[in-house]
Amino acid sequence: MTGLRRLVFESHIAAPPERVFAFHERPDAFALLTPWWSGARVVRPAPSLRPGERALLILGRGPLSVEWEAVHEVYEPPTCFVESQVRGPFKRWRHRHLVLPDGAGARLRDELEYELPGGWLAPLYLTAADDR
Repeated sequence: MTGLRRLVFESHIAAPPERVFAFHERPDAFALLTPWWSGARVVRPAPSLRPGERALLILGRGPLSVEWEAVHEVYEPPTCFVESQVRGPFKRWRHRHLVLPDGAGARLRDELEYELPGGWLAPLYLTAADDR
């Protein structure tokens, strides 16, 4: 059993796909989309979504906080961009964003692939958590 997990989220947004994609291109988009209670803070936003651009975040609070650096890998406006973890709390993390036409608006599809640290123990913990 591998520790690699996949999550997919979809949302309908009542705006044209080009406008939804343009919002995500804003350097402050992540900060605007992150709930205040999450403890995530943007230290250095990525200047753009273009490949090679990096963002630095702090996750958590106090002595348990951890730095998370992500790099943009794919940039295909106005439909797709992808970022992955350079360093941070995951063994592996990759996030693909798709912005697709959906009637009079857009469908935002977020595809996450991640692997927790912990080697062979991580899948055992995740399986036990899934059974609860």
